Amino acid sequence: MVSRPASFTDVDAADAAPLIEMMAATDRWDAVRAAREWVLDRAVTGPEAPVLDVGCGPGTFGARARRAGHRTIDVDRAAAMINAARSGDPGALGLVADTLALPFPDG
Repeated sequence: MVSRPASFTDVDAADAAPLIEMMAATDRWDAVRAAREWVLDRAVTGPEAPVLDVGCGPGTFGARARRAGHRTIDVDRAAAMINAARSGDPGALGLVADTLALPFPDG
């Protein structure tokens, strides 16, 4: 039997592969791709603006932002997600950190 995380807070304590596979599948949905394009087109301030993807999961958004020329940092609480982001995109700069205690200055 595969061990599954009870919540997103204990991803590293279980087999993260099923969760990563599910997230990768939803990343292929047209609506998800369109939403990410919307964010890059409207919320990111410029083509070279840095992008901090907090709660990056397997890093799909950060990879898309890098392809568009942005400097990115993928951040997730789970090391398994940062490892998935790095394995899917060797150019990923990833950091394991808690959303409520990010090691970055405000602004």
